[in-house]
Amino acid sequence: MPHYTAPARFTAHADAWLIEAWDLLIHQVNCLGGLNQWLADVQFRVDEAPHAWLITHAVFELYEGKRCVVKGTITDR
Repeated sequence: MPHYTAPARFTAHADAWLIEAWDLLIHQVNCLGGLNQWLADVQFRVDEAPHAWLITHAVFELYEGKRCVVKGTITDR
């Protein structure tokens, strides 16, 4: 299945975005009707990341440079 990695900005912790950025690793589980709509497993790439941010309803964006390329919401499966 496809996967993607990029720096993530969490809406609830937007102030931290200017100080530190954490990469999320996204593994596609299922396509949800559209090519760009995935159900995916999400995790940080490193142990030191703020794993407590990965809670239900957390909203995040993934960036390539200054451009937002993904918008997502953490859900329960």
